[in-house]
Amino acid sequence: MKIMATIAEYNPFHKGHLFHLIQSKEKSSCTHTMVLMSGDFVQRGTPAIADKWTRTKIALLNGVDLVCELPFYAANQSAEFFARGALDILNATHAVDFLSFGCEERTIEKLYEVAYRMVDESDSFKTLLQSRLKEGYSFAAARQYAVSKLYTVTIGEILSRPNNILAVEYLKSMIRTNSLIKPLGVQRKGETYDANQWPPPSNYASATQIRKGLLDGLDVQPYLPYPLSHLENAIENAASGIAKFDLALTTRLLQTSAVELRHFPYVSEGIENRILKSLHHHQTLEDISKHVASKRMPESRIRRILTNFMLGMSVNLFNTAYSGEVQPYLRVLGFNKKGTEILNRIKNISTIPRLTQLKKAKNILTENQYKLLEKDILASNLYHLYFNPRFVYNEDYYRSPILIKQ
Repeated sequence: MKIMATIAEYNPFHKGHLFHLIQSKEKSSCTHTMVLMSGDFVQRGTPAIADKWTRTKIALLNGVDLVCELPFYAANQSAEFFARGALDILNATHAVDFLSFGCEERTIEKLYEVAYRMVDESDSFKTLLQSRLKEGYSFAAARQYAVSKLYTVTIGEILSRPNNILAVEYLKSMIRTNSLIKPLGVQRKGETYDANQWPPPSNYASATQIRKGLLDGLDVQPYLPYPLSHLENAIENAASGIAKFDLALTTRLLQTSAVELRHFPYVSEGIENRILKSLHHHQTLEDISKHVASKRMPESRIRRILTNFMLGMSVNLFNTAYSGEVQPYLRVLGFNKKGTEILNRIKNISTIPRLTQLKKAKNILTENQYKLLEKDILASNLYHLYFNPRFVYNEDYYRSPILIKQ
């Protein structure tokens, strides 16, 4: 058995994802595939376009053997913690042979060079980084500047592209943990993540373009490798769901003080005051984020602050997740026959808790593991309250993994 894993959001799954999956299988010569997929909230700090169960089924129908949930404590975070949380889980399975990820860079060697340099940050690097941060630049821009100055402009340019940034974070985590997993880079195909042209000039629209197309009532079918009907009620529920989420966020912020906001990740430099003052003119997640964002703090950081706040992911709990003292858990969302074989292999060679029925979770997990799992359950509850007219309280406790018979 040779297992290839990837870390994804599939928000939603599109032709670019299918291309990556096919290329990954060919390059790794794997026999089995596993995906760690974000749950109902994703890295940009927003609810997903479709719930995790819908996205799991689509992934399984398009060539994935096992889908497990990337917990909220990782899925809603910056690239560094998104990557660290995912690698902790994959390492703990002791079963994964390859990690495949998309990147803009053609060769993985250059990504490795950047990762190695950034793992052992020199005093010169830290000085350049801090000087740029003091000038008001974002962390990503300051880091790119420091790398360009210390090494070469070419190396710095690698960190200007979003998929390269995440790829480097995966490699950093693998280096730091002495991971036995072999990295595999697949050059990204199609539009950039922030492309907004419609129709897209290529057959490979980005997830951002497809989400916007869905909300605007445009024909996105040419960019999906499955019938649009597979997204079930996501399209009709998305617009009203976003409005409900925005109302809930505003209501929660109106009951909050700046002191309380300081207890959540990424809050610094008085950003909590700017968030609350923004309520004078803005009452949606996107508008508040745009209003509060600056050269130093991008919109994505503000959205993550607000979503962590909505889910109660405090600094203390966040630090607990990344303390190195809490073993990760593996939440199973769906599988086929080969997926069952992966799970059996993990069971035989690893001690990572495997969760298929959450009713048993309290008996399997430690207190801190269960606290983290509760955020996944809350994320699902909130998502279904806002985006699903058939809300079922604590549905995660009653749902079994999706089984695709092949």
